[in-house]
Amino acid sequence: MDDTGNAVQVQAASVVSRSRRDPALLAGRVGRWRWPWVVVGTLAAITLMVLIGRLISPLEARLAAWYELPLDENIHFQAGRWDTFVAFVTFAFPLIAAIAIVLVFVHGQSWRAALGPNGRFDWSLFAKAAVALLIVSTLSSCVDYLHAPGSMRLVPHGLSHLPWLLLGALVILPQAFAEDFVFKGYLTRAWGAVLPYRLIIVPLCATAFTTLHAGNADVGADLSFNLAGFLLMEILAFNLFLRTGSLATATGLHWMNNVFAMCLVTTLPGQPGDFAVIEFQHPLMTAGVSKWSDPVEIVSVLAGTALLWALLSSPRSPLYLPSAKLPAPPPPTASPPSAPPGP
Repeated sequence: MDDTGNAVQVQAASVVSRSRRDPALLAGRVGRWRWPWVVVGTLAAITLMVLIGRLISPLEARLAAWYELPLDENIHFQAGRWDTFVAFVTFAFPLIAAIAIVLVFVHGQSWRAALGPNGRFDWSLFAKAAVALLIVSTLSSCVDYLHAPGSMRLVPHGLSHLPWLLLGALVILPQAFAEDFVFKGYLTRAWGAVLPYRLIIVPLCATAFTTLHAGNADVGADLSFNLAGFLLMEILAFNLFLRTGSLATATGLHWMNNVFAMCLVTTLPGQPGDFAVIEFQHPLMTAGVSKWSDPVEIVSVLAGTALLWALLSSPRSPLYLPSAKLPAPPPPTASPPSAPPGP
């Protein structure tokens, strides 16, 4: 093949490659976005999170000392112990502060860039995502009840417990937002700008986020099954974040997931059952058997994920989340003209 044919093939391959690039990820190409800055920014963010966290940790220890009890490694709410609620806020602050500093001083962008292309947190998207997951989670709990009716019980708290439940739901918001601010708002945006392919970035970021939760007591109760379900949900959340262009979508899902698990229906073993409204003693996990052995559990996870996607992605759904209007991607760098073919 002559040089002209090779040049045509290279140009065609370049066009195909550019056509596969994701516009939502290309929207992150502002400020200092190239490879060296992404590496420096990621390392700086990790360092700042650790440093700010160490500065705040004495406050957590002082609060715990008031109750003469240390905080559990897997922090969970305890009515009457303010430190178990404050811990969710002190956990969130280093993450948010570190990313905001890195965006401004390393990448030359506003901290609002992590909220999405329009730089704002859309509460209507947050509410729709949260309501959709509440519907799916409630249906899933109904299936659990029908599948094992003797395993659920209403915890007798009384009305005096309601303010603690509301406080729990409130402090979960900064915790959920902070984690999404790091992984979706920053890492997905920063690394997606230099590698703008959704089929690469979404699985990588979702896997990293999922892996960091492997040590949670509720995930460890049935590690492989729960990690698989966690990863599936995160892939959906990352894709919805990119489609809507708003961090509010992912945070709404994350917030409702944690509120449901911690305040409404808690599953044992894995989480303490003395705070939520309903306690579900899972028969398989209690017996030390993985949920992989039960087809109903597998179908429930898959069907729930599909229903959640349909509720948020179908134009006929009242909870439909429209796709974001993204800025036009930057033009490709002009390549030097190829030399004319020889005689």
